[in-house]
Amino acid sequence: MEPAQTQQLAQLLQAVRALQRSTERAIQTSSYEGIAAMTVNQYQALHGRISELLPDDFFIPTLKINPNTEDEAAERKAVTLVATAATQLESYLESMLPFPQRPQRGAVPPVPPVPPVPPAPPARPARPERPHRPHRFFTYVERPDDVEDESSDAGKSEIKRKLDARFAEEHAKRKNDEGDDDDFEFSFDFDREEWAAATEEFRREMRERARELRSMGRDLQEQILNMTRSTISRALSAIDFGQMREARMRGADLSGQAMANANFEDADLSGANLTDVDANHGNFRDAKLRGAVLQNANLSYAIFSDAVLDSANMHGANLSRASFDSAVMHGVNAGDVNAEYASFEDATLDNANFSSAVLTGAMFTDAALRSANFDAVQAGNSSFEDADATAVNFSGAELSNSVFQNAKLRSANLSGANLVNTSFEDAEAVGANFKGAQLSNAVFQNTNLSGANLGGASMDGCSFEDANAGGANFEHAGLERAVFLSADLRDANLSEADLRGATFEDANLRGTVLTGANVDGATLPDGERCSSREDFRRFGARIG
Repeated sequence: MEPAQTQQLAQLLQAVRALQRSTERAIQTSSYEGIAAMTVNQYQALHGRISELLPDDFFIPTLKINPNTEDEAAERKAVTLVATAATQLESYLESMLPFPQRPQRGAVPPVPPVPPVPPAPPARPARPERPHRPHRFFTYVERPDDVEDESSDAGKSEIKRKLDARFAEEHAKRKNDEGDDDDFEFSFDFDREEWAAATEEFRREMRERARELRSMGRDLQEQILNMTRSTISRALSAIDFGQMREARMRGADLSGQAMANANFEDADLSGANLTDVDANHGNFRDAKLRGAVLQNANLSYAIFSDAVLDSANMHGANLSRASFDSAVMHGVNAGDVNAEYASFEDATLDNANFSSAVLTGAMFTDAALRSANFDAVQAGNSSFEDADATAVNFSGAELSNSVFQNAKLRSANLSGANLVNTSFEDAEAVGANFKGAQLSNAVFQNTNLSGANLGGASMDGCSFEDANAGGANFEHAGLERAVFLSADLRDANLSEADLRGATFEDANLRGTVLTGANVDGATLPDGERCSSREDFRRFGARIG
């Protein structure tokens, strides 16, 4: 055997040992969920590498396994099978190598101490000797040694005589009924308060011991799980993540793994933990990642086209230049992500959360964004062309130089957003809220703004050519040099608006409110320059 081949086999033997120990731990702790598929994939990868190094070996092919992991029972059998096969493979490789040194196994964790025997109840206090009592319950009067009375000595003697007579009578009855040999005696002569206190103290101590045992059990279980995770992590370091296509790793813990250029195409990673992984340039096309955790993961340049990421948690992840084209991402949490120049074309992002994300240059063309949250995002130069952004929250967002051409923005909230030089051409923004937004030089050509709120917005130089702004609110808006060529402004409210130099040529101003508006230098619907607000009355506008 060549030295290089021996060295490679020795490295693989270490990985096989680590895998065998991790499966043993899983069997001891009955932890099969999410581990079965992962251990099978690890074993198959290691077996494949060993088969490549020993292509002529007759025994290695007999250790190839491909168990089913569809349900819990199958997962348990799969882990047991992997443990058995890994043990055989480990022993076989040790026999082939010149240094078969099996590492010493760690000691079995100590058995938790047995709780102490409860203390005996307190000793019964001493009591005075009494005459024997009968077994059956009947009236018995104890003979006192002394009877105190403050009356005369004669009175004391009479009482004592009567009690002595009664005592003698009762004693005679007992002898006749039970015989002279009856030594039975029973007494309730003890301190009840002291007994109750001792009992409560014993119970309190037992509860404290029980808590200690439970805590010890939890600590022991956590130590075992940590050892298992550590062993699995070492085994994962020998795995080639470039060969994980169609892998079934639901609920697997891959946190912190380095898997650049990984190939998880069509894999099932539902509920998996991918926190802090480095999977840049990874391939997750058609993968299932429902409920997966990808917090703070490096997914730059990764491909998630057609993947399913419903309810996935990607908070703080690096998604720069990643592709999520046609991905299904209902309710995904992408808050604070860096998704510069990422592509979400034709993706389904209903109810998604991109709060405070960096989306500069991102593409959301044809995406479904219904009720999604984009508040305070940095998304300048991005594209939402043909997107369905119904009821989306863009409040406070940076969206300058972006494109919303032909987008659906019905009831969307863009209040306080920076939309300078943004295009809304042919968009549907019925009932949208642009209150206080920065819209200088924005384009609303042929846009449906009926019922929209643009109060207080800064829109100098905006174009509303052929726009439908019927019933829209422009109160206190800055519309200096705005163009309303052929626009429909019926019943719109432009009171107190700054309309200096604005153009209303061929506009429909029936019922438009211009109370308090500044129309200096504005152009009337007939193309003439207005001299005062009164000139607008003949076009159906209301001056106040």
